[in-house]
Amino acid sequence: MNISISTVNLLHSIFSITAVVSAALALIAGAGTFWTSSLRDRFSEIEQRRLQQQLRDADASLSSLQRSVAPRRLSSEQRTVMVPILRRATTQQFSITCAMGDGESYAYAQDFESLLIDAGWVDQAGGIAQCVWTGPVPGVFISVREGISALYEAPPGLGVLIDALAASGIDISTTIHGHKEPAQVISLSIGHRSGSVDVLPSLG
Repeated sequence: MNISISTVNLLHSIFSITAVVSAALALIAGAGTFWTSSLRDRFSEIEQRRLQQQLRDADASLSSLQRSVAPRRLSSEQRTVMVPILRRATTQQFSITCAMGDGESYAYAQDFESLLIDAGWVDQAGGIAQCVWTGPVPGVFISVREGISALYEAPPGLGVLIDALAASGIDISTTIHGHKEPAQVISLSIGHRSGSVDVLPSLG
C-alpha cells in the first residue's frame, strides 16, 4: 500500500494533537484532584478549629461552674497581697459577722478574721458573730457607722481595706449601709456564697 508523505504528515499531526490533548486532560484531572484535596483539607481544618473552640468554651464554663459551687476561701496568694496593704492601718478596729447556720460563710469569715489579725488589726468584738438577715445577702459587705457620709469621716482603715480587696481580685460594688457600732470600727459581714462583693458604704 502506498502512503503519500502528506498523509504521513497528517497522521503524525493527528497523533501529536491527540497526545497533547491527552496530556492536557491528565493535567486537568490531576489539578482537579489536587484542588478537591486542598478544599477538603481546608474544610477539615476549619472544622477542627471550631471543635477546639467549643472545647475551650466548655472548659471555661466548667471552670466557672466549679468556682461558683466551690467553698470560698482566701488563698495564700491573696493573703500575701493583702497583708502588706492592711498593715498601713495597724490597730484599726474591726468586727466580723457571718450568715447564721452557714458553715461556708463561717469558714470564710474565719479566713478574714485571721488575715486582719495577722495584719495588726484589732478584733473589737472578740470573735465572729452570726446574723440572720431579712433576705438573701450574698457576698462580702463592709460597713461603717450609720450617719458617716464622707470618706474623711470614716475610719482610716476603710480605704485600706477597699484597696486590699481590690488588689486581691475580690470584686467591689458600692452601696451605702451603716451599723450601730462605735465610729472607729469597720464591720465586715460575710454573706452567702452566691453573688458579688459589696463595699458598704461608698463614700466620696
